Amino acid sequence: MTKRTTMELKRLARENLIGNYIPVIFAMLTAFFMPIALLGPFTPRKIGKLSFEWIIPALAAFILAVLGQLLVVCVVRIHILLARKQRLVYKDMYWAFFNQPDRFLSAALLLAAVFILPAVPSAFGMYYLAVQNMHAGKILLASAAVVFLAAEIYIAYMLELVYPLCIDRPQMSAVEGFRMSCTLMRGNKMRFLRLQLSFIGWYLLGVCSAGIGFLWIIPYIGQTSANFYLDLTGQLDQAQQDGGTDYEDGV
Repeated sequence: MTKRTTMELKRLARENLIGNYIPVIFAMLTAFFMPIALLGPFTPRKIGKLSFEWIIPALAAFILAVLGQLLVVCVVRIHILLARKQRLVYKDMYWAFFNQPDRFLSAALLLAAVFILPAVPSAFGMYYLAVQNMHAGKILLASAAVVFLAAEIYIAYMLELVYPLCIDRPQMSAVEGFRMSCTLMRGNKMRFLRLQLSFIGWYLLGVCSAGIGFLWIIPYIGQTSANFYLDLTGQLDQAQQDGGTDYEDGV
């Protein structure tokens, strides 16, 4: 299986997005702002120390964050459709809500557990070191933060393909998606890291544009990631040759 270079994946992403930026940007903004807007009524009136009043807002925020992942799944699917040269329709924005949403919610909850649960003891450890007014404690705190960040990035890369795999394979459970993502990313994490690092200049451009540039940069990154997934599963050449055909991946 021939693996495309970073430059080639990005070139294809630009081609995929020509004439499709508006629906992609709309989908991205919906996925970002809708959970925030729905959280508004649950925001506590008084901002102060933690109290019982924070329980409902915190619970609402967690539930909306998980449900919001269905919108994220829809955005991922839109990028995959574009990579396959398929036409977008409005209902694609809400596809995950009507196509076995329980699988994607299970995947979202598992992802949250994978990232949040290890953070709990790490956070307590960092807090303990922070309150120790010792030079050695500060060094340990900085070292722990670096190690924890590296571990989070490693896990994120191993599970990068969970949503795309579950989208492509309706019969696949969330747990199976986790296993296959880890299998596919084994030996490809550095390749994906190089792909992400190639966008550093674009991130800087987005910051210099007061964030406005990210409206185009984030879809560009998402589209390149979708091409990476199709390339990794051996579908990209087929997608380029006979776009518009519905099919499962051949992994």
